[in-house]
Amino acid sequence: MNYRKSAFTLVELMVVIVIIAALMLIALPTFQGADRGGRLRTASFQLTTTMTLARQAAITSRRYVYLLFPDNTPALFAGQPREAEKAFRAYAPFARTPVSQYLGEWSILPPGVVFTPAFRSDPTDNRNLFLRAEPVEVVPFPTTNGPNVEISTVAFRPDGATTMGNTAFAVYVTEGTVPADLTAGTADLPQARSNAPVIEVNVHPLTGRIRSREYTP
Repeated sequence: MNYRKSAFTLVELMVVIVIIAALMLIALPTFQGADRGGRLRTASFQLTTTMTLARQAAITSRRYVYLLFPDNTPALFAGQPREAEKAFRAYAPFARTPVSQYLGEWSILPPGVVFTPAFRSDPTDNRNLFLRAEPVEVVPFPTTNGPNVEISTVAFRPDGATTMGNTAFAVYVTEGTVPADLTAGTADLPQARSNAPVIEVNVHPLTGRIRSREYTP
């Protein structure tokens, strides 16, 4: 009995490889978009979680707790240029009493995600651009032993409310980049990706309730 052996020819194998490569090129933008959207939602979840923990720390320890947000103010990074990577991309919890101290490490937004100045209240102010109500505090930066500087904050009182009275405010994140050379100029603000979604992390000023919602272009 004769058995016939079969196998792919080199030409057939090359055709299959070309087809697979074409399919991958077609599907790649979809996977990249899903990855970007995933990073943005991860950033929103982590920010909301940290904000919630800061509020809970204020209630349980009966003290004011702040969530700090560095921007691109040049004075913020004077003498410490390595910390400039935190501009528009980092946040950390901080408390003043009984001693001034950071309550955790700095959190950095995922690659390709930034705080956006889309909803700033004063277009001539190049500081505090990602908060609707823009409160600032003078705190040590970037550690408990750092120099005192003005920095944007979300502040929670011991009763869980914010320090903003009746003024509603929110923090916004989107897909984009921060210029490497940070100076006080609008050209150095975060550049949002065209048609990128924006996620709002909203804090109710009287209850401290935190919610997030997504805006799509």
